[in-house]
Amino acid sequence: MASKTTEEGTDVLLFVRAGERAVLLSHDEFRRARAAGRGVEDYDILMRRPEDDAPDADGLYADEHWIQVPASKYLKHRAIGWREAESADELPAPWRELAEGRDAFPAAEASEEGAE
Repeated sequence: MASKTTEEGTDVLLFVRAGERAVLLSHDEFRRARAAGRGVEDYDILMRRPEDDAPDADGLYADEHWIQVPASKYLKHRAIGWREAESADELPAPWRELAEGRDAFPAAEASEEGAE
């Protein structure tokens, strides 16, 4: 979907077929998509509205609070208070598994390793 690592260890944006929309899960994935130079028109990014910005007792956000927003409108939504996940732990279970499988939050993982 969003990226994968080649044998040389460099990130490559995966192909998005015509009519399909891949879902980006983090700001890092959004930056990688833009850096690839192909634009973000074929991507959505998973975000939550500002009124849904309070986690439940477990520190998680309800599944229905996460909405796929066109990635081309990502910065506009950020400006009005929408937020993307800062770590895989904030995402609903199906998205969390996908995020962990494709390294959607490498900056968060690096900071956690440095804390140990």
